[in-house]
Amino acid sequence: MKRIKQQLGFTLTELVVTTAIMGTLAAVAIPSYIETQAKAKSEKTMSNISEIGSKLGQLYQELSGEFGEMNLVGTLNTSISIDSTTAILQDAPSGANVSKIWGDIYADGIPTSPFGDLAYTYKISSVGDVVYTVDESGNVSVTVTKAQITFYDQEDPDGLWMKFAY
Repeated sequence: MKRIKQQLGFTLTELVVTTAIMGTLAAVAIPSYIETQAKAKSEKTMSNISEIGSKLGQLYQELSGEFGEMNLVGTLNTSISIDSTTAILQDAPSGANVSKIWGDIYADGIPTSPFGDLAYTYKISSVGDVVYTVDESGNVSVTVTKAQITFYDQEDPDGLWMKFAY
């Protein structure tokens, strides 16, 4: 009687072919996965920045209607990190003595960057102004400059940013 030899493992050829197939799949899938992840983070960044700008705009309009002219707080063209204690709005000299911090806008926590969980930053490029001029004939002209603020993600490799005017 002839004995049948039992196979106890894989042949070298089977292992090489399997490894080659796995390597090919990984070479295609990993870059695609990394690209998809980066795109999702960028979209989340733009969504967060849009939300932050919109909420600030709503508060700016609401308080301007209630207390008169409001000013953005901060040094012009200087990067400021958003945290719950950073002041953002204060009343113009109306005597109302209103001041708002980011924590007032975001009671449940300020959105952070998906690229590193750091706070977003912003720069104020204009605090806004109203200028009245009177010419020789007595005609009055009014020039209004809107407050401008740019939000950006310091961790984002693409340097995403959004500018808002209030």
